This record gives sequence, structure tokens and C-alpha cells, in this order.
Amino acid sequence: MPKLKTDEYDIDFDELENAPYEEDAQLTYTGEIPPKSTTLNGYVRKAWWTETKAGQAMIKILYVAAENEGDKKEFDGCPFWENYALTTSSKWKWKPFLDRFGFSLRDVKTKTIIADEDDNVGAPITKIGAWTLGEDSDAAWSLVITDRERYQGEWQARIGTWLYDDEGEEPEDEPEPEDLEEEEVAVEEEQEEEPAPPRRRATSKPAKRAAESAKPTAKARSARAASSASATKTTKPAATTKPASRGRRTAAEVDEEEPPF
Repeated sequence: MPKLKTDEYDIDFDELENAPYEEDAQLTYTGEIPPKSTTLNGYVRKAWWTETKAGQAMIKILYVAAENEGDKKEFDGCPFWENYALTTSSKWKWKPFLDRFGFSLRDVKTKTIIADEDDNVGAPITKIGAWTLGEDSDAAWSLVITDRERYQGEWQARIGTWLYDDEGEEPEDEPEPEDLEEEEVAVEEEQEEEPAPPRRRATSKPAKRAAESAKPTAKARSARAASSASATKTTKPAATTKPASRGRRTAAEVDEEEPPF
């Protein structure tokens, strides 16, 4: 049988060998998609700073089910791709994620650390404040309640609710009735010893005086009008070109439909 002659093709095998390969983007899972409202354990394996098809800033995460027991063990390895677009209309989705792992929008803005280079998903996030990712990071693990949705005829696993650690533990025993009575008596004694200070009645007068003092004088209004007229004659500065942002899609990627992950 003839041997393939690769010399006839313009192939740089060294370049192919050294090219970055994002294994997580090709994560394979051959099991069943968990039913809706299934409680699973797992961890945030990866996260990216990227953008939506409309060009809005977005955090994309990959959560992987792991270390489940009993019948749920069959779902270990199931990937959950979640897109958290940082918009006001999507706050119901990204706020619980931030709250669960204990970092704020300010942390996202000022303490997000990304890798040196982008991959085919976006700019990989290595940490946000004290929050780190990966199987070896205790901070990345969390219980979740699953959801699911169809994309192009196939079921996709989704995270319906992030659970805190204590939500997966047995509730503590409630105190005995006698203990409750003793606590109530102690509270009543404290209230008798320290009476509440008298409340002041609210008045709208200070607000009214502040509103009157805020009104501009006729002289100030005249000066403001003159300033506005001169401003309209000023030539607008030429627009400047902003440098490319990390994690931003190329034109070719924007034309494509939003991926299922």
C-alpha cells in the first residue's frame, strides 16, 4: 500500500504540535442528562471572561458534577455550561452565583485575574478575589439543584439553584421549650432595664428649605444659557479607537449563533 506523502502539502507540524488545545471545550460526557430538580455535588472547573453575541460582557462557567453517591453517581462528569451576562435583566441569574461563592461585583471589576492568552472560549479566569477554581480548590465546590433545556433538539444540563453548604446538611435540633422560656424572660428583663429613646416626629420643612435654596437665581440661569450657547458652537473631538478587549469575539464568531454552552 502506498505511503502518504505529506511533503506535498503545506503543513507546519511543529506549529500544530505546539498550538494551544482547550480540552475543557471538548469535554465529553456519554451519560444521561440529570432530571430536573436533582440535587448534585460538583465544582466549578473553569471560567472565562467573554461576551454575548450582542457584545455584552459575560462570565461563562463550566461546572462539573462529581463525587456523588448512590444512584446520582451515574451523573458524575456531567458538564453544566452557564452564561452569566452582566446585565440588569440577567441579575436574577448571575447574582445567586456571586453570592454563593462570596465575591461581589466590585471584586469582579477590580480583582479578576485572567490568563496571559485567550483560548477559543474567551479569556480564562484564574481567580476572582480569594475565589479560585478547579477540582483541587475547596472554594469551587458546591451543591446545585439541576435544571434542563432543549437546544437544537437535544437536552442540555443547566443549574437551576446554587445551594449553600448548610443546605445539604441535617438541620440542627431545635431548643427545648424550657430553654425558649428562659430566653424570652431574659429578653423581657433587658427591655425593662433599657427603655427605648423617644422617637422624633418627621417633618418636611428641611426638605422644603433645601429645595428652595437649590433653585438657581436669574443671574445663574442667564450665565448657564450663555455657556450652553457657546458649547454648541464648539467642534466635537474626533472619535478615538479603543484597544481590543480581552475575551472579545471576532467578527466571524459574532455572526454565528450562540453556542449551546
